[in-house]
Order: sequence, then structure tokens, then C-alpha cells
Amino acid sequence: MADEGETWIVENIIGSATTLLYGEAKSGKSFLVSALIQSLATGSDFLGKPVPQDRAFNVAVCWTDDRGAEEYSERIRTVMPEGQEPGVRFYQLPLMRTPEMWHALYEQVLTEGHNFVVIDNMAQTLDGSVNDDAVVRQFFDGVRLFVRAGIPVVVVAHSSDKPGPNGYRPETPMGSAYISQAVRWRVFARRSRRGNVTLKFMGNHSEPYEMTLSHGAGARFDVLDVKSPEAVKSNAEGAARQRSSARLDANAQTAQWVVTNCQGLSQREAAAKLAAEQGIGAEAARTKIRRAPVKKTEDDRWELAGSE
Repeated sequence: MADEGETWIVENIIGSATTLLYGEAKSGKSFLVSALIQSLATGSDFLGKPVPQDRAFNVAVCWTDDRGAEEYSERIRTVMPEGQEPGVRFYQLPLMRTPEMWHALYEQVLTEGHNFVVIDNMAQTLDGSVNDDAVVRQFFDGVRLFVRAGIPVVVVAHSSDKPGPNGYRPETPMGSAYISQAVRWRVFARRSRRGNVTLKFMGNHSEPYEMTLSHGAGARFDVLDVKSPEAVKSNAEGAARQRSSARLDANAQTAQWVVTNCQGLSQREAAAKLAAEQGIGAEAARTKIRRAPVKKTEDDRWELAGSE
């Protein structure tokens, strides 16, 4: 079974089990799915990679957003050859509250002969919070009905739009950590200021790599660049070094400020003064001072750590 089973629908892009496509709002996720459906319908390459030619694809698009069916239909038609209709049927999903609802959808998919399923989007089908492991697990239990029947599923989801402590937006799915554990292949989509789309591919089947696309009219995409796993790793290490260097510089500046401006003050008083100076909270200011290379001497003076 392992030898005969397929790993990919589109090699290193769309898996044969569950593929999680996620990113911030307006990052082009639904347009990418529309482009994929066009490739499956016509047999043309998707993002430069061939799609299977040994079967006709009959796609079920399960949507939740207002006008989901109309919007998908419009986007798919922007790239379909004139006069050719894709094999697509649309299903509006409610909150999937029970396993019986998933089984009903599964039976409908089998009855209609669908061999590819899209769920857009995950959060609006959940009967509870996206942060609740049990709620998310019930969702993926439903998805596995299709996967275990040999039907690939693309799940569209969101990433968090809230910056983390370092100021960078996370590249993980929004919600429970179980989401990443439940899928074998993830595609993170991010739109640049220039309007290009960067895809980061990661999971169990291949090493992480990146692809940059230009987004044309409708669901048209052109591949501008592909970064190998080695290049991605090198870039990540370089960025980590830059962030580390920036932190060291910031810590040194804080230490010098404390030595210059806080003689005779306790750490708490120095933190209050730094907080007022920089417009930050007192706890954040205390953390900055604790991380800075500065210390109190025996005669209760502030000096740079390591100085004689």
C-alpha cells in the first residue's frame, strides 16, 4: 500500500491527504485555490508543476463566506478556457456541530462522485473557538473521512494578524497548536507591499522551501522565484543573527542610558524613569534594564557590566 499510494497531487505543493493553506486576510488564498481548480480541470500545470493526467477531477468546494459560491465561480472563470466548464459543485457549510453532519457531507460527496474537496474556511465551520483543541479535533476528524477514502482535501484557514513580542507576525495557523499537528503539509501565504505573494511550504513530506508569485488579473499567477530549502535555512539564520545583533545593540543603549541618567536611583525608580522616557509600561522597562549589560556597584552606583 505504501508503494502504490501517492504522496502528492501536485509535487511539493498540494499533498494527496490534507493540505492546509493559510495566511492573513487578502493574501490570495481563495484565488490560489481557484487557480488550482482550473489546473485540475484542464490538466495544465499549477505553479509550474504538472497535475495528474490519469483522472478527471470532480471538485467539491465547501464554502462559508457570504457569496462564497459566486466568488469562487467568478474567480475560476477568469482562467478557464472559453466555453469550458470546470467540474465543480458548491456546498454551503453551516457550523459542523456533530459527527453526523460530517457523515452527511461525506455521503453527499461520494454520491456526487467528487474526488477532490476544498473547505474554505475552517474557522467558520467550527462549533466553538479555534483555540479549543477539542473543537479543532472534531473538525479534522470530519476531514479524515474524505482522506481515508482517498479524497484529497485542501483546508483554507487564517494566520494571526497580531504581532508577537519581537514585532513580527507569526507564520503559524491561528488557533490551537493541534491544527499544525493534524495535517501533513502546510502552505503559508503572505502578500508583500508590492502585491506579490510569497508561499512557504512545510510539513512531513519535504523540506521547507519558498516560492514568490506575481498575482495577475483574476486567478492568474506567475512564478517569479523559488528558494531552495538550503536558501531558506540560510536566510532564516541570517535574519536570526540580525535580530540578535539588534537586540545586543538595544541592550547596550539601554545600559548606557541607565548609567547616564539613573545614578542614585533604585532599579524600580530607574525603570519608572525609562518607561516615562520611552512611553512604555513599567514592566517592559524593568525587563529592558534586567537584560541590559548594567549593574549596581557596592557603593550603589550604576555602571556598565564588565567595566573596572
